[in-house]
Amino acid sequence: MIQHLPTARSPRPDRESADPHVLADSLEEHFGAPAELVETHMSWVVLTPDRAYKLKRPVSFGFADLRNRRVRAVACRHELHLNAELAPGVELAVRSVVERADGSYTLTRDGDTRAIDHVIEMRRFDEGRTMRSLLEHGALTDAQVRAAGARLARFHLHAGRATRPVHHRARADENAAELIETAGDRLDARELAGARRFVNAFATGWADVLHAREAGGNIVDGHGDVRTDHVLFEDGDVLIVDRLDIDRLRDVDVAEDLAFLTMDLEAHGGAFYVAPLLEGYAAGGGVGVPSALLAYYAACRALVRAKVALLPGSADGADEARHLLGLARTFAWRARGPLLLLVTGPPASGKSTLAAGLSRVSGLPVLSSDEIRLEHAGLGFDPEDRARVYAELARRAAGSPSVIVDATFGEPGLQEAFFSRIAPDDDRAVVALECTAPDTVRIVRAEVREQGDHASSSKAGPEVARVLGERFTPVPAADIDARY
Repeated sequence: MIQHLPTARSPRPDRESADPHVLADSLEEHFGAPAELVETHMSWVVLTPDRAYKLKRPVSFGFADLRNRRVRAVACRHELHLNAELAPGVELAVRSVVERADGSYTLTRDGDTRAIDHVIEMRRFDEGRTMRSLLEHGALTDAQVRAAGARLARFHLHAGRATRPVHHRARADENAAELIETAGDRLDARELAGARRFVNAFATGWADVLHAREAGGNIVDGHGDVRTDHVLFEDGDVLIVDRLDIDRLRDVDVAEDLAFLTMDLEAHGGAFYVAPLLEGYAAGGGVGVPSALLAYYAACRALVRAKVALLPGSADGADEARHLLGLARTFAWRARGPLLLLVTGPPASGKSTLAAGLSRVSGLPVLSSDEIRLEHAGLGFDPEDRARVYAELARRAAGSPSVIVDATFGEPGLQEAFFSRIAPDDDRAVVALECTAPDTVRIVRAEVREQGDHASSSKAGPEVARVLGERFTPVPAADIDARY
């Protein structure tokens, strides 16, 4: 969805570029109706009652240099051609912008030697019929999302296969590095560095899979920018507008196009539509994508969008970039694959605080032994009751692909009660984090909790904290390796 911005009138940047304000005024006079000027980081768009005119800005970014009028003209023609397949009838023609003697503009045929610039003439469509708008108004249906997935799959089946090799790690690292440079001090430097480490580590660890997908023909001349505001539902058909016109950036794994849309759905509160989207993609003949790979590409795309939000002329800005960076972090956790994350340690050592923090950054649910104990009145801290709590933890953990388990795990019997109920063929990675704190600190924390001055579901008072701390036995790494 295009963001409508207030724009200050200024002279055109050079003699071979059109002034968007003059263009808007000229079109307003021509049509005898209001014309609205809209700005993005790459274009100006003038909206008239039934047409839109896209004027490419004379800007230079790392991925495109449009400062030359002839380059912009070629880019307009290329964009018109590219969008004919996925959005027929939306982009209508390229027009020359010709300056009159009085300084106003008129639009003529493409190729006019008097042209000072070029625009793409498009028909106006109802933005209320985009996936983004329908989602925001609670009107999007599973059937529509499935249809969009099937449309994308059919496009991928017939798309041209990329002829250029894709250097997966280099491209992912380049995107992350550009985000860091663009962000400056507007985003958290540690989080940016972590995102860059993640994309490099994943691309390295999955190098064989990525190359196998490339050899298998999964790198296509794709859309390159599949967002919810680019998916349009009209007369029972699905159109996908604004295909990226930068060739090298359209050489994508089919999973990247799909991941861009899943990421954008989640970015706008539509995570529950991801399942029907994937169902539609499969029904349309799309190749299967490992969930970890889809999450990786979604994280990469969130980082790309964060960079775009920070570019000059973008409407979104730092707040949107921070939101997208957080979304990338959540997808990065999913890309690690199915995970059973145990947050262990003696009572009052900080387990629940750490588990809650990990849940916030990862999006993973938390299962807590304290919460289960509260649900079952009468359960205490004797060995039988505690074993029952751990058996219930294991039962609930089996229902989540990835989950954080907040419990002491401090005795062999409790470890056995939990692990013996995890299926032998469970392929989740198991990671145990052990929280520690001096006994004196733990006892004081337990006293504060017991006095009711600290919000906590734990009923472990100072004496229980002391006794269980003395008994605490870490989860053996060898035991985890043997079971998984």
